Amino acid sequence: KNVRAKGDSDQQGLSPMHASSETLIAYACAPGAVAVDETRNGRNGYFAEHLLKHIVTPNNDVEDILKIVAREVKLQTAGFQVPFRTSSLTEKVCLVTSNVQG
Repeated sequence: KNVRAKGDSDQQGLSPMHASSETLIAYACAPGAVAVDETRNGRNGYFAEHLLKHIVTPNNDVEDILKIVAREVKLQTAGFQVPFRTSSLTEKVCLVTSNVQG
């Protein structure tokens, strides 16, 4: 949902949200900015494309994944779109772990 910032009906982009304790909120672009509206596969924007590519990496912290995604999106859009996140996480969070037996 594209929510307009309070006080400026002409401003585009999402209004900033604040994360409560142990929360991570990831955005395709910075508050007040608009994500690029073109896709390479006709389904996903640049942020979703890169997130889907990296989110399955075993034993990788979600914050590290989002840094990689942000770097790739920024590079692919020549700096026009810069993903943004708000986090109050205090521990490493891995969404996928490997089943290594010793």
